[in-house]
Amino acid sequence: SLYVTRENKILIGSDQGYYSFNPDSVHPFRYPVKPYIRSFSIFDEPVDFNHLSDSSENIRLNYDQNFFSIEFGLIDYFNPVNRPLSYMLEGVDNSWQTSSTRKNISYANLDGGNYIFKLKAANGGELQLPIFIETPFWKTPWFYASQFLLFGILVVVSIRLKAMNNRYRIFAQWLSV
Repeated sequence: SLYVTRENKILIGSDQGYYSFNPDSVHPFRYPVKPYIRSFSIFDEPVDFNHLSDSSENIRLNYDQNFFSIEFGLIDYFNPVNRPLSYMLEGVDNSWQTSSTRKNISYANLDGGNYIFKLKAANGGELQLPIFIETPFWKTPWFYASQFLLFGILVVVSIRLKAMNNRYRIFAQWLSV
């Protein structure tokens, strides 16, 4: 048998007595879910990611490894299907991208530099993965400075050679007179 009191308590009778239950004391179960990275691929070739699973170490890539894919997931034993995740690559994405069904992302033609891949669950569990892509030597400031210096030297040398050529021509004309 079942009875609801004026205080909104529910009384349930059994052959061993009754049970009292207050539905106002029930709160939704909030549990933390943890996002994780399933795989990391460079040019669609999987990379051993086990030693980076704690995400405290940078992933270092060469300048020609600027196309990579990240497959991610969510550890959720109560509701594992279609839980939304948000992700962004700091330095590329301007805002968080939300994904409920798609669990991978690819980035291509990235310039050298530091990036942070961020992944967060709807309830606030977050993961950060620092990624460093080396800058090719021909795009570094010292290379540009050396090219500018070399160009300056070539301009000065060509001006000096032209001036010397003019002097020899004038001297040859003077001798032939």
